[in-house]
Amino acid sequence: MRLIWLLLLSVFLLVGGQGAYARDNNLILSQSYFEDKTNALTFAQIQKEPFTPYQGVLSGGYKGSSYWIKLRLPATDEQTVIKIRPPYNEEIEIFDPASPMSRPLIGAKHPWHANAVEGLSFNFQLPAYTNERDVYLRIKSARAYMVYVEAMSLADFQRIDRRDQWIAVAYTVFTFILAAGLFLVWLVNRESVLGVFTIQQCLAFLHAFFHVGLGAMWLDSFYSATTINYVWCLVVVIYPLVAFIANKLLLAEYGLKNAYKKTCNVLIGMSLLVIAIFLAGEPLALKLNASLVLVVMLFFAVAAWCGLNPDRSTFKSVALPVATLRAYYTFNLLIWTATVVPILGLRSFGEVPLYTIMIYNILSGVVFFFVLHYRARALHKLETERSTILEFEARQERKQREEQGMLMAMLSHEIKTPLSILKLVVDEKVVGSDLEGHANRAMSNINAIINRCVQLDKLDANKIKLNNTRFECQEFIDTLLQDYVAKDRVQIQTSESIMVYADREVLGVVVGNLLENALKYGAQGKPVHVELSSIYRGDQLGTRITIRNSTGSLGAPDPAYVFKKYYRNIQATKITGSGLGLFLVQELMGVMGGEATYTAEPEEVAFSIWIPA
Repeated sequence: MRLIWLLLLSVFLLVGGQGAYARDNNLILSQSYFEDKTNALTFAQIQKEPFTPYQGVLSGGYKGSSYWIKLRLPATDEQTVIKIRPPYNEEIEIFDPASPMSRPLIGAKHPWHANAVEGLSFNFQLPAYTNERDVYLRIKSARAYMVYVEAMSLADFQRIDRRDQWIAVAYTVFTFILAAGLFLVWLVNRESVLGVFTIQQCLAFLHAFFHVGLGAMWLDSFYSATTINYVWCLVVVIYPLVAFIANKLLLAEYGLKNAYKKTCNVLIGMSLLVIAIFLAGEPLALKLNASLVLVVMLFFAVAAWCGLNPDRSTFKSVALPVATLRAYYTFNLLIWTATVVPILGLRSFGEVPLYTIMIYNILSGVVFFFVLHYRARALHKLETERSTILEFEARQERKQREEQGMLMAMLSHEIKTPLSILKLVVDEKVVGSDLEGHANRAMSNINAIINRCVQLDKLDANKIKLNNTRFECQEFIDTLLQDYVAKDRVQIQTSESIMVYADREVLGVVVGNLLENALKYGAQGKPVHVELSSIYRGDQLGTRITIRNSTGSLGAPDPAYVFKKYYRNIQATKITGSGLGLFLVQELMGVMGGEATYTAEPEEVAFSIWIPA
């Protein structure tokens, strides 16, 4: 905070010193104005009209009138420069009785090189004159009438303008550095609040670039004055919209109450309407925009004091203290009041409005750069802590899986040993009886379930290591069929000898599961067709194995769930099964870099697998 106050004090001293130096060199003896509401009075007619004296800045607001300014200048033996700020009055014309020669129009809608002397401000150059005289300016603008006129010698003008240019460049570069810094922070933490404030700071840079006159001076050779003026006005109406959104997101982290959120949404909608009115070509948009800015700044100040619920704050660890936030928004309200009230022509605050936007951009940029920088660091810290927690949980889960795997391996071994003994007993004692088939099927089912659980455990633990070899596909399937009682129902169809490059054991599990399902759930007594073919998937050649069977009495599986873990057809619950077979098919095909697909027709179901060559 000390840095912020030091910076603010430096800006005040710099601006105050600049204004004091300019006033000391101002040659104007007196000045007055007249509002031409007809926009039709000639110079001869204007000289007969009563002028109203004023000092400092003329604040006329948004009006359709023309303003005439009468300047009383002293006698001088050197050329005088008339300097007009700020650089957004659209058309300025000078009438000097001592030099009746015609001079080009200057202003935001005219080329920058039309100015008599190169510099940041609009200016005219007048010849030396031996007597006091009155010089008249006619100013016409669709934007707010805010006019500050100075008269000085050419040498003083050039000296002051060089300093003004250094200040303008430093100020603009400063806002650019803040925008670039926020963008770099956003690149590290892709977060919405930070992103919106980055956009706001980029618009602040563009606003500064045009507001100090650098835009018109540097772009004059590349674009027309009308284009430059239009882009500047567009930035002026878009900048508040982004600022409204950014500040709403910031206040929301302090627990902004719902009523204030809704009001803020309405104000954002009004800002969008202002932009639409501007794009439609209506000059009234700029006045509406200025009025809306004042209303929103008042709303944010009220919201900071009355609309926050600290108990609902979402970012207490790095946010500004609420007291500091309230002081900041109160200061913002004062700054924008001093800026917008004169622009609207409600009251004059002298030369203050010429510098308030600069002060606001510098202060708000620095404040939010540090706030958002620390906020981003805190987010990174939270993400690191979250990653540490997730890593710990992953290690715990991995440990549990390893323990489950060890338990599964132990159980499998312990179950298979008595199962083998039971098989010997069945073969010896039950052979030839009616119970032999039932006993063998029951033991085969138990063994299949154990094997699938073992495969599933390896899959979950990523322990499946492929040992690819090249083998003949039909011979491979013939070998698998030796273990099936109903192998005679299987018919293999292929037009050529097809070689497969895969892990023989893993592919055996996949094809075995598909064959077992086809024989178990297909129509009893009807053939199961196995089709072998070489086919491309994209640019990759591979082997496709399709297993078709007629739909059995239990119906076809649901395509949406057929490869889901533990899925079983509702009507198949009376038949022994684990619901893991087809899940393992798809997962193991993924491990091998292939794919598994399922199609169903009223009378037939088909499962296909594709293995890359």
